[in-house]
Amino acid sequence: MQGIRGLSSDQVRQLRAKYGRNLVAQGKQLTDWDFFLAQFKNPLVAVLLAAAAVTVWLADWSDTLVILLAVTINTVLGFVQERGAYRALQALKQVINPQT
Repeated sequence: MQGIRGLSSDQVRQLRAKYGRNLVAQGKQLTDWDFFLAQFKNPLVAVLLAAAAVTVWLADWSDTLVILLAVTINTVLGFVQERGAYRALQALKQVINPQT
């Protein structure tokens, strides 16, 4: 039985019609806005924002400024790092060719 290898063309057409192409599923493309909003899902940021709200209520403006500065620095650095890592991963995906 050396001559039979793989599916016939008719079988391929039938299976593609039923199941679709045999490709690795791609996830949703993330935008810069997605990365920015993701920074606020961090529990540390939530605690810092709550602390900033308390210091505003207490009218302690210097502490409010310091806390908001810390949140801003954390958000900017996290955004830049995560976006860069995502873009590097996307570039790697373009280079490699997954086979199914």
